[in-house]
Amino acid sequence: TGIWKATNAGANWFQVNTGLNALNILAMEVSPSDPDYVYCGTGVGTSTAGIYVTTNGGDSWIQRNSGIVDSAGTQEFVINPNNPAIALVAIWNGTNFTNSINGVYKTTKGGLSWSPSNTGMGANKNVICLTGNPLNPNTIYCGTTFLVPNPPGTGPTYIYKSYDAGNTWSIFSSGLPTGITELNAVRSISVSNLDTSVVLAGI
Repeated sequence: TGIWKATNAGANWFQVNTGLNALNILAMEVSPSDPDYVYCGTGVGTSTAGIYVTTNGGDSWIQRNSGIVDSAGTQEFVINPNNPAIALVAIWNGTNFTNSINGVYKTTKGGLSWSPSNTGMGANKNVICLTGNPLNPNTIYCGTTFLVPNPPGTGPTYIYKSYDAGNTWSIFSSGLPTGITELNAVRSISVSNLDTSVVLAGI
């Protein structure tokens, strides 16, 4: 049924779907610096699937897919904490058992256009989680699932890290399972707010 909003700490909810032509929402992120600026993304379905953006707290939504060639399967967003027009999105369509073409996209224009942001990643671009360093917007982590088709699928899964806001990535997976039969996705990554050298990954 799309997106619901509360203005009284969740006591009452109402729909905010104006302009939202695909209602199977998989991911949403509110800008840390402007709570009226929100990105959301859908699962697969129709031509109306993909990325939507609101700049008025959900009163109206605009579809913004320009530049994204992977089929919709929005996994997670990271929004620059100082500028809501800068964001990253991870897209992987796990329902059709194909690998992502680009995996991660970046916008500096509030979603008006997106560009691939995967330089340095290996063959596995099936990114399903993104997390930013809360004290340094240039440092971003992402985690993958395994390569498909499945079965049988091929591991391992990876954690990538960027020091330049997603422009380039390096593998930061030392100590994680490395076998080709390791089909355990990196589902979530969390960075400590107090000591950003402390990072946890849920696999």
